[in-house]
Amino acid sequence: MIEPIEMTMSGTNTITSAASVIIWQTETTGSLTNFIIDAVQMIESKASTRIDQTEMVIN
Repeated sequence: MIEPIEMTMSGTNTITSAASVIIWQTETTGSLTNFIIDAVQMIESKASTRIDQTEMVIN
């Protein structure tokens, strides 16, 4: 059960760092930046929810 948590976290970190690069490159286009930030935050909250649910199953 531990492996899926690690995969979720590393996947989220990869997406977050990729989005950070895109945000840095597209700072002039604010609407795109905001869209990416919203998407990353949504992915991060889903990942943390999944981890919480998995921890409850383990415990």
